[in-house]
Amino acid sequence: MEKTKWLQDYQRIKRNPIFFIEEYYNKLYSDDKICLTDEEKQSVYDKYRVKMIPLIDEMTDFGFREYDNYQKKIDALKEKGLKDWEIF
Repeated sequence: MEKTKWLQDYQRIKRNPIFFIEEYYNKLYSDDKICLTDEEKQSVYDKYRVKMIPLIDEMTDFGFREYDNYQKKIDALKEKGLKDWEIF
């Protein structure tokens, strides 16, 4: 079953406070918007995010490769200039 847009957004809101601020709070309370610098966004993201790693089937060679591939993907996105809160 394909996830619907609202479910994808909800799951992202649960783990990404910056997405919540920009996509929901600021739209609901447009007269009281929260404007943060990149440094402030990173600080808020680090403080309130839900830390997640991909599920790894036991710590086998495959599990380590899977995590290594995941980390390389994240590093490549950061090299392109994306911030943590934009990636997750």
